[in-house]
Order: sequence, then C-alpha cells, then structure tokens
Amino acid sequence: MIRRILKWLIVSLFLLFFVIFCLKEVCQVLHVWTILNFLGNTSQIFAVYSLPARIVFAIVYYALLISGTGLLLLIIALQRKKKNHFVGRLIGIECVVFVLFVVFNAWIDPRSNPWLHIRQPVINTDISNIAKQPILISTDNATTARLFSFIAPEQDDGLALAVLLQAEKAGQLSILGITSTFGNIDGETAYRVTLKQVALSGLPIPVVKGASYAGQKNSQAVEYIAKTLRNSDQRVTLVALGPVTDFAAVFSKYPELKQKVGDFLVVRSGPYLNQDRWFLYSFNALQDYNAAIALYEMGANQIAMGTEVFKVGLSDGTIAAISSIRTPMTQFIGKDLPLWNQENKMVRGADMCPWDLVWVMYLTDPGLFSVQLSNDHLVLHLQDREVLVRTVLERLSI
Repeated sequence: MIRRILKWLIVSLFLLFFVIFCLKEVCQVLHVWTILNFLGNTSQIFAVYSLPARIVFAIVYYALLISGTGLLLLIIALQRKKKNHFVGRLIGIECVVFVLFVVFNAWIDPRSNPWLHIRQPVINTDISNIAKQPILISTDNATTARLFSFIAPEQDDGLALAVLLQAEKAGQLSILGITSTFGNIDGETAYRVTLKQVALSGLPIPVVKGASYAGQKNSQAVEYIAKTLRNSDQRVTLVALGPVTDFAAVFSKYPELKQKVGDFLVVRSGPYLNQDRWFLYSFNALQDYNAAIALYEMGANQIAMGTEVFKVGLSDGTIAAISSIRTPMTQFIGKDLPLWNQENKMVRGADMCPWDLVWVMYLTDPGLFSVQLSNDHLVLHLQDREVLVRTVLERLSI
C-alpha cells in the first residue's frame, strides 16, 4: 500500500511539473506574464557558458519534464503484465520529442543561447557626468503587487525608484520621466504601481505606460521617449531597470536619436568574455533578447555591474528600518518587503538581493563604487556592502 501511494505520488509530481512547463510555454507565446516565467529562465541560468554545458543541462531539464508522462504509461503497461505495443509507441514518441527539445533548447532556441558577437566594444572610461545628465527611467516595478494574493514578486524596483526620487527631491538628479514595462510583473500592473509611487513622492514627474510584451514597438512610451530626447538640450542617461523593449523600439524607429544618448545604465551583469565570444546574461535581457542585442549593438556606452552584487542582501533588521521611515512613499514600498525577504530565504537560502537598487546607487553615490575597464567594457565594483546599506537608509530618510 505504501509503495503504491509513493509510486503515484512521484508520478503526480512529474505530471505537475510537465503541466506547469506547458502552461509557461503557452503564456510566453501569448505574451501573458505569469509567475511560471521563472521556469522559462531555469534552463538558461546554466545555459550561458558553452554548447556542451547547454546540452547537459537541457538533457536533465527536459528529462524531468517529459519523463512524468512516460513513467505513468510505463506503470500502466507493467500493471497489465503484458506487452502493450500502444504504450510502447507512445514512449517512443516521447523519446523523439525529448531529443528535439534538447536540440531546440541547447542550440536553436535564442533564449537559451545568449552569445553575442560584439562588433565594436565600447571604450569610454569617463562616466563622471552620468548623474549630471538628465535621466529617463524604464522600470518593471512590482511594488505591492501580489500573485495569487500571497506571493510578492521582486520588490527591488520600488526601492531603486524611491532612492532616485529622493535624489530628485534633493536636487541631485534631474528625472525627465519614467516609463513602465513588463518583466517582474505584467505591464499594466507595473504602470499602475509606478504611477502610485511617484504620486506618493509628491514630485510632478510624468509616468508613461510602456511595453507589455517582448518585441512590442508601438507602446505609448516609444513616442514619449523619442519626444523627450528630441526636446532635451543635453545628452540623456537612460536607466533601464527592466527589459529594454521600449528603448530598442525607439532607436529602431528613430536611429538619429542615438546621438542624444549619453550613457546607458542597464541592470544586468556582463558582458563577459569567454575565449573570443561575449555573452550577455540577465533576467531582463532574456525577457526580450532581441531588444537587448539591438541596444548593445548601438555603440552607446553601457555600464555593467561586478558579480559581488549577488552577495548584497537586505536583512530583516534593514527591512524593519526601512518600514520605520514614516513617509508615504517609504511606507508604500516597505509593505511587502518582509514577505519578499521570506520568499528569498525559502528559495535562495539568503536575504533578498536588491539588484536594481545597487545599480542606481552609482547615480546618487558614485563613491560607493570603483570603476574598472574589463574586457573593453566598464564594470562597477561595490566597495563595501555595509556602507551601501547605511547610505540607502540615509537616502530614504531625506
């Protein structure tokens, strides 16, 4: 009896995983954001190094996905205690599909093959004016958004935006506007929560709705960004906290506006150099891979972050300190930080890493970082994590 229950429990888990995978693929094709998106990036996390590594991981990944139905059919055949040619044929078909999936994921599918041949590496070691230039921000802000009422998506965009808005209040930055985009959450929700956060800041900064899916070229943000760049008498720094769909669409439609861009501060790690190939990897880049490539090939200076960013975490004490700051905007962004941190501890076994927040701190406090030239690209290296956290609290308390 126990063996039978255990057997069907294993089969059920495999089938559940397979169904989740199928739902994820359908949602991605239909441009519908879903929490299952993380499964779409699972294979890509380990698939950025080399073809053999991609093949090995693809084999393991799809073996788990497809073996559920195969195992069920096999159990049915064995229970009948006779040869079942129909079941055998189905298992054979599954094996063929498995091989096709492996080939597709490891070699053909561009989402899991983020290798880039950079035609012209950018060398511009002087980024001292990046914060002195007016900035345009694109964000996939998911602050206070809930999935199924009990899951908090990543909350780091809200923190990053709060620091930038506080710097605007202090007269340190000049924010021309903010556009929303899909990514951590669907585009409509990102627009709604960003609009509310800016309103709570008390600043009259325009918020414009951006892309809702990868490859979109006709969002409201495209024309807004183009108009803002044309009207600016200075070069503009573009800050991308989410997928760069709208920025790529702008320069595809209006290539002459490239000269109006000073620098890109794009939230991602890399590019990294492996032998003679560059690769670009991040959650944001893989949400719209073609847009990320297009932006990289523009030739504008782009700044990456050192890998030590992955070691930055906000402790429960830091989150409590943020929540204790009694301003409307800080209370808003602090609402779901405890839940998000709890989720990170369950999944990553560590405090949450505020990815986007760390990046934008270079705009407000460049002294926290050293700037190095690595593989012909600029990389920001964080010098002291504790000082960063203290500076964030000071910024939010202004």
